[in-house]
Amino acid sequence: MLIQSSDATIGIVQAFALSVGVTFGMAIPLICGAQVGTCVTALISSLGTSNNGKRTVLMNLYYSLLKVIPFMLLFYLANSLLHFSFMEKSVGMIGIPMFHTLINLFGALLWIPGGNLIVLLAI
Repeated sequence: MLIQSSDATIGIVQAFALSVGVTFGMAIPLICGAQVGTCVTALISSLGTSNNGKRTVLMNLYYSLLKVIPFMLLFYLANSLLHFSFMEKSVGMIGIPMFHTLINLFGALLWIPGGNLIVLLAI
């Protein structure tokens, strides 16, 4: 929320990954938080807008939340069952954008058929 840009957060996490050695276990929650935190800019800018502007911002927030929460639930459930070996490995430069893209693809596949739910929530 403080940075208000998922791209900037991803860049900062990548820089930390090179210098400090961030693991996948550390990076995945940061990436998920960046997905939701990027909505703060739109939320702030919607304070003086019409109802349709506020609905648009809410749809953006709901989409981000309804993409990240199921992803994290399923991912950490699978991790508790399968004990992913890569969680303690260094994430490197490629792992961070890879997970960022994976979360976005997951959200698109999840909500393309159920997009009307997000519209109903915003209304």
